[in-house]
Amino acid sequence: CGKLKECRVKISRCFYLNHSLEEMFGGYLSQKERYGTLLSESEILKLEVDREDNLVICTARFDQVIHWQNRLELEQELKNNLKLNRFVLKVKYHPDLFSADYFADIVAVLKPRVSVINGYFDHAVPSYQNRILSIELKHGGEAILEQTNLRKSIADLIYEEFSLRVQVAFTGKLSMTQEEANKLLPD
Repeated sequence: CGKLKECRVKISRCFYLNHSLEEMFGGYLSQKERYGTLLSESEILKLEVDREDNLVICTARFDQVIHWQNRLELEQELKNNLKLNRFVLKVKYHPDLFSADYFADIVAVLKPRVSVINGYFDHAVPSYQNRILSIELKHGGEAILEQTNLRKSIADLIYEEFSLRVQVAFTGKLSMTQEEANKLLPD
């Protein structure tokens, strides 16, 4: 295909494309209409194919946010229908699309990587203003979150997906007493 520009990387093949996800993979999706215009309005920026590991990594730009659960479902369906070991969708958004509403997706993305998120972000209230993402904690835990370098992980994820540099601040109840901590433990 004349639209493909091949490059050499650690991955077997890497292509730079100007196709939408719908054009490239629509035939492998049984219910593509459930994604609305998301797939047709996307643009594949890079497609990496690792034949040895039977893996595809697709980096695509979107004009609207695709939530984590929908992303997982899309990856799973493409993995299965393309008979791959793994299909990874890396998303790129315009910086203006970032808001505190994306916090639930941040937690979902980081949970497998940073397990301490589990209780400390329960009922947390995010707000975003002037490039500062403030996360109001309800159960303490700032010291533990700091030990895991979570501020940086959150800021890095936002930069990776939105090309936006933000500061992350923990506010609210930053610590808990030993008695409060003991109540969280199973009997």
